[in-house]
Amino acid sequence: MEKLLSVILPVYNTEIYFRDCLNSLLPQLDARAEVIIMDDGCTDGCPKIMEEYGKRYPDIVKVLHENNRGNMVARYAAIQEAEGLYVGFLDSDDLVEKSWYEDIVSVIEEHYPDMIILRWLKFDDEGHFFETERPPLFDTGEVDKDDIMKVFVSSQRVNGLPLKVVKRELFTEDTDYSDNGKRSLMEDKLMSIQLFENAETFWYISHVLYLYRTNLSSITFRTKENDHYTLQYTYPPMLEFLKSSGYDLTPYHELLVENYGSVMWEIILKTHRAYEREKAIEIFRDMHGFEFSAYMPALIDDFTLADYKKEGLRLLLKEDYASLYDFVGEIRKSPDLDHRPDLRKLGKL
Repeated sequence: MEKLLSVILPVYNTEIYFRDCLNSLLPQLDARAEVIIMDDGCTDGCPKIMEEYGKRYPDIVKVLHENNRGNMVARYAAIQEAEGLYVGFLDSDDLVEKSWYEDIVSVIEEHYPDMIILRWLKFDDEGHFFETERPPLFDTGEVDKDDIMKVFVSSQRVNGLPLKVVKRELFTEDTDYSDNGKRSLMEDKLMSIQLFENAETFWYISHVLYLYRTNLSSITFRTKENDHYTLQYTYPPMLEFLKSSGYDLTPYHELLVENYGSVMWEIILKTHRAYEREKAIEIFRDMHGFEFSAYMPALIDDFTLADYKKEGLRLLLKEDYASLYDFVGEIRKSPDLDHRPDLRKLGKL
């Protein structure tokens, strides 16, 4: 039987969560689906779990083993092995709702869109759910490409590959953006560029189907010295995408620059938390050199960012790094002004 859906599941050392992830997904699948588990050089007990579930679901699960090269490279390698008409994604520490497969297949069979976009919630190991009051982006149904593009360039809400189920044919680009580990964040945004460029029809499911685990040991919470290089790798390709895809440059470009400023602010906060003054200032100085900083002074007053974020970005652009360090320290004393207030209130940060 021809596969309708291939689920790509890269794994690297998530043993404590991996069984829960597989148990949320595999029982709801049928012979129309396949799950490609990509072992990205695990050094814990995950390979043993992979083989166990491979034997339990031999008609669905395919296990591949690679050296550790990072999440993005693992995904690209798995896509090359996919047989499904559509491709979906799951991270090995996350969960999907019980109707995930049924709801996706229903949309595919009835509407055959290029891309299905899923609604998601964050949760932690203690069962706390975050952003539960955030409304869905759209009503369930077909979404105009212009509307979904505005969300893509202006926020992180449709960045994640696990939030998308796409026709396999949309993956037309050969490059995997591999950079020997220099990029630690926002790989999904880079991988999504070609998908939004190639897709023309979109369907949004407004009820929650994907549960994203917010665990403090995950890659998104581990501050690294090169986190800020994420901006340099990610946003220039986004700008080129806007130029090449024929969108009106000015409004989309301004949305992209504002989003850049917002992400920069989050990295500034993480940097200040993780490093002493001298090291933090060194990283702030590196951040100022990015191409997009040239656009920000003229636009910053028009940003919808909170005033305190604008003030912090102004200090960065003025190269007043010492004042920026002190300013961020004051901001961090107020949980309501941090970039992850839910976790602050729970005493997580």
